Amino acid sequence: MSISAGLILFAVLIILLLIGVPIAASLGLCALLGAYFSNIPLADLAQRFANSGNPDILSAIPFFLLCANLMSAQSELKAGEGISKKLILFVNSFLGKIPGGLNYGAVLACALFSALAGAAPITVIAIGSVLYAQMVELGYPKNTSAGLFTAAGSLGSIIPPSVIMIVYASIAKINVVDMFAAGAKVGIILTVAFMLVCAFLARGGKMPKNTQKFILADFLKQFLSILPALLVPIIILGGIFSKLLTPVQAGAVASVYALLIGVFVYKSLDMKALAGAFLKSISGAAMILFIIVCANTFSFVFMKSQLPKLLEAFVLSAQMSPITFCLLTAFIVMLIGMIIDGAAICILLVPALLGIARSLGVGDIHFAMIICVGAVLGSMTPPVAVSIFAAKTFSGLEISDIVKGELPFFLSFCIVYLLMTIFPLL
Repeated sequence: MSISAGLILFAVLIILLLIGVPIAASLGLCALLGAYFSNIPLADLAQRFANSGNPDILSAIPFFLLCANLMSAQSELKAGEGISKKLILFVNSFLGKIPGGLNYGAVLACALFSALAGAAPITVIAIGSVLYAQMVELGYPKNTSAGLFTAAGSLGSIIPPSVIMIVYASIAKINVVDMFAAGAKVGIILTVAFMLVCAFLARGGKMPKNTQKFILADFLKQFLSILPALLVPIIILGGIFSKLLTPVQAGAVASVYALLIGVFVYKSLDMKALAGAFLKSISGAAMILFIIVCANTFSFVFMKSQLPKLLEAFVLSAQMSPITFCLLTAFIVMLIGMIIDGAAICILLVPALLGIARSLGVGDIHFAMIICVGAVLGSMTPPVAVSIFAAKTFSGLEISDIVKGELPFFLSFCIVYLLMTIFPLL
């Protein structure tokens, strides 16, 4: 396939995605077109499709989704006894009396729930739908509160287990455990950054506070209530990082544990909730896995165009430094992230840019974080801003109002993203 044909193929893929054609269908169609122009036998294409991805990574996706859906189902109880409610009561028991304490509590609750959910929209809705009304009732600004949940909920796609990182690891064929470790570091830094913004907003006592004093007995009660749920991320991350469990085993054990505490400890999972969680997990896993195998097939065809090698030669001839290349990549990811979701960004950019990054000496994990974290940051900006639309469901605010409230948190996210792009140690 000629370079011009590769450019046309890439342009067709972007157009299909922009007009709303499903990602997997867009990739599959472009792979077939590319195979036709490259004279690639359909048998070779089918073999590539069947052997796409790393089974050790892909097999973990259904289990992580099942665990997340089981925990999410336990957060949707109308009686106010769900896990998200217990989590909020716990953080409020020791942060509520501080001016603006519920802001700090919201950030911490989102960070903790992110380790259960694995996706930003789930975190935004699970925590925001329970806490937002209480914050508004106490006098917290509506738009700032909704913007806070939009930003803090983004931790759900960064703090492991992160679905977008699993997708990236499968496409780039790198160690997902190393990505999880890096994601945890970035998630902690972002949590601190968001709390610093909360402190800035609360300066001069401008934010309300809970008049209830700290009661140790109440704190211990709330801690014991949420402790079984908090053990889920410990099982996943502790098992993986200690190398006692593979990602697949960790996901499976965490799913069984989430099922057991939902049925016997919290008694919040009935047959209807269980059926819903399993159906969501099956459909979600099927969609993600189909996207991944189509992405790998498309990448196989796209590499035949020699376009990635042309881009690499151009960057090297321009004598672009690694930092300049990383900053340029970060800008492109944020720009594309405004209109395309994270999985599509990985699919579009990894085949074209990963080889260049490696030739410049950029580490695989560092480059992976630039792509994944940048995609999350881009998803916080309209027009395609899943987290903003999630916040709209419980706040009822206009998109513009949520964006205004999100702005200080968004700027702090941009600063962290810029620093981690320049300094790989972060």
